[in-house]
Amino acid sequence: MNTDYLCPHCMSHLVCCDHLILTLESETSDKRGLLMMNVGLGDYSYRNHPSLGIEDGETVEFFCPVCRANLKVPDINDKLVRLILDMNDGKRFDVYFSRVAGEHSTFKIDQEDVIEQYGEDANAYVTYFTAKLKKQMSQS
Repeated sequence: MNTDYLCPHCMSHLVCCDHLILTLESETSDKRGLLMMNVGLGDYSYRNHPSLGIEDGETVEFFCPVCRANLKVPDINDKLVRLILDMNDGKRFDVYFSRVAGEHSTFKIDQEDVIEQYGEDANAYVTYFTAKLKKQMSQS
Protein backbone atom coordinates (compact mmCIF):
# COMPACT_ATOMS: atom_id res chain seq x y z
CA MET A 1 0.00 0.00 0.00
CA ASN A 2 1.37 3.41 -0.98
CA THR A 3 -1.04 5.53 1.04
CA ASP A 4 -2.83 5.41 4.34
CA TYR A 5 -5.39 7.54 6.12
CA LEU A 6 -4.91 8.63 9.72
CA CYS A 7 -7.26 10.06 12.32
CA PRO A 8 -6.22 13.69 12.94
CA HIS A 9 -7.01 13.25 16.66
CA CYS A 10 -5.34 9.95 17.66
CA MET A 11 -3.23 9.29 14.52
CA SER A 12 -4.60 5.74 14.25
CA HIS A 13 -4.45 4.00 10.87
CA LEU A 14 -7.91 3.80 9.31
CA VAL A 15 -7.27 1.64 6.25
CA CYS A 16 -7.85 -2.10 6.32
CA CYS A 17 -8.09 -4.44 3.32
CA ASP A 18 -7.87 -1.51 0.90
CA HIS A 19 -10.82 0.31 2.45
CA LEU A 20 -11.03 3.40 4.64
CA ILE A 21 -13.03 2.35 7.69
CA LEU A 22 -15.10 4.98 9.52
CA THR A 23 -18.05 4.97 11.87
CA LEU A 24 -21.03 7.09 10.91
CA GLU A 25 -24.26 8.26 12.48
CA SER A 26 -27.16 10.03 10.83
CA GLU A 27 -27.95 13.50 12.17
CA THR A 28 -31.67 13.00 11.61
CA SER A 29 -32.33 9.39 12.62
CA ASP A 30 -30.95 6.59 14.77
CA LYS A 31 -29.00 5.06 11.88
CA ARG A 32 -25.38 4.22 12.73
CA GLY A 33 -22.76 1.77 11.60
CA LEU A 34 -19.46 1.16 9.87
CA LEU A 35 -18.67 2.52 6.44
CA MET A 36 -15.99 1.05 4.15
CA MET A 37 -14.95 3.71 1.64
CA ASN A 38 -12.74 3.34 -1.41
CA VAL A 39 -9.32 4.84 -0.63
CA GLY A 40 -8.90 6.49 -4.05
CA LEU A 41 -9.36 10.25 -4.02
CA GLY A 42 -12.40 11.08 -6.12
CA ASP A 43 -13.76 7.52 -6.00
CA TYR A 44 -17.02 7.75 -4.08
CA SER A 45 -17.83 4.04 -3.93
CA TYR A 46 -18.41 2.51 -0.51
CA ARG A 47 -19.81 -0.50 1.31
CA ASN A 48 -22.03 -0.66 4.35
CA HIS A 49 -24.62 -2.90 5.96
CA PRO A 50 -27.89 -2.71 4.01
CA SER A 51 -29.82 -1.65 7.13
CA LEU A 52 -27.83 1.59 7.32
CA GLY A 53 -29.77 3.05 4.37
CA ILE A 54 -28.36 6.60 4.26
CA GLU A 55 -30.27 8.70 1.70
CA ASP A 56 -28.73 11.21 -0.71
CA GLY A 57 -28.82 14.68 0.84
CA GLU A 58 -28.73 13.31 4.40
CA THR A 59 -25.97 14.79 6.58
CA VAL A 60 -24.02 12.26 8.62
CA GLU A 61 -21.47 12.48 11.40
CA PHE A 62 -18.19 10.64 10.75
CA PHE A 63 -16.15 9.30 13.68
CA CYS A 64 -12.79 7.63 14.08
CA PRO A 65 -13.53 3.96 14.84
CA VAL A 66 -10.56 3.88 17.25
CA CYS A 67 -10.87 7.00 19.44
CA ARG A 68 -14.49 7.92 18.48
CA ALA A 69 -13.51 11.55 17.77
CA ASN A 70 -15.91 13.44 15.52
CA LEU A 71 -14.08 14.19 12.26
CA LYS A 72 -16.04 17.26 11.14
CA VAL A 73 -14.23 20.59 10.83
CA PRO A 74 -16.60 23.43 11.77
CA ASP A 75 -13.77 25.99 11.66
CA ILE A 76 -13.66 25.50 7.87
CA ASN A 77 -17.17 24.30 7.05
CA ASP A 78 -19.58 22.32 9.21
CA LYS A 79 -20.36 20.03 6.27
CA LEU A 80 -16.79 18.77 5.85
CA VAL A 81 -14.72 15.99 7.42
CA ARG A 82 -10.92 15.99 7.80
CA LEU A 83 -8.48 13.08 7.66
CA ILE A 84 -4.72 12.90 7.17
CA LEU A 85 -3.41 11.23 4.03
CA ASP A 86 -0.04 9.59 4.71
CA MET A 87 1.85 8.88 1.49
CA ASN A 88 4.30 6.58 3.35
CA ASP A 89 7.22 8.55 1.88
CA GLY A 90 7.22 11.18 4.61
CA LYS A 91 4.63 13.39 2.92
CA ARG A 92 1.29 14.05 4.57
CA PHE A 93 -1.71 15.99 3.36
CA ASP A 94 -5.02 17.03 4.84
CA VAL A 95 -7.97 15.49 3.03
CA TYR A 96 -11.43 17.01 3.39
CA PHE A 97 -14.67 15.53 2.08
CA SER A 98 -18.37 16.25 2.38
CA ARG A 99 -20.55 14.87 5.19
CA VAL A 100 -23.61 15.14 2.94
CA ALA A 101 -24.53 11.78 1.40
CA GLY A 102 -24.32 11.87 -2.38
CA GLU A 103 -22.37 15.14 -2.44
CA HIS A 104 -19.10 14.50 -4.26
CA SER A 105 -16.45 16.91 -3.05
CA THR A 106 -12.95 16.04 -1.86
CA PHE A 107 -9.86 18.21 -1.34
CA LYS A 108 -6.21 17.26 -0.87
CA ILE A 109 -4.37 20.13 0.81
CA ASP A 110 -0.84 20.76 1.98
CA GLN A 111 0.05 23.52 4.45
CA GLU A 112 0.05 26.23 1.81
CA ASP A 113 -2.34 25.34 -1.00
CA VAL A 114 -5.13 23.19 -2.37
CA ILE A 115 -3.22 20.52 -4.27
CA GLU A 116 -6.13 18.64 -5.82
CA GLN A 117 -9.90 18.79 -5.79
CA TYR A 118 -12.30 16.05 -6.86
CA GLY A 119 -16.00 15.67 -7.46
CA GLU A 120 -18.70 17.57 -9.27
CA ASP A 121 -19.75 19.36 -6.05
CA ALA A 122 -16.27 20.54 -5.00
CA ASN A 123 -16.72 24.11 -6.24
CA ALA A 124 -19.23 24.75 -3.45
CA TYR A 125 -16.35 24.62 -0.92
CA VAL A 126 -13.46 26.29 -2.77
CA THR A 127 -14.09 29.70 -1.15
CA TYR A 128 -13.79 28.21 2.34
CA PHE A 129 -10.35 26.81 1.59
CA THR A 130 -9.18 29.97 -0.16
CA ALA A 131 -10.20 32.10 2.84
CA LYS A 132 -8.59 29.66 5.31
CA LEU A 133 -5.31 29.54 3.42
CA LYS A 134 -5.14 33.34 3.05
CA LYS A 135 -5.76 33.71 6.79
CA GLN A 136 -2.98 31.22 7.62
CA MET A 137 -0.51 32.99 5.32
CA SER A 138 -1.29 36.40 6.84
CA GLN A 139 -0.62 35.01 10.33
CA SER A 140 2.78 33.60 9.27
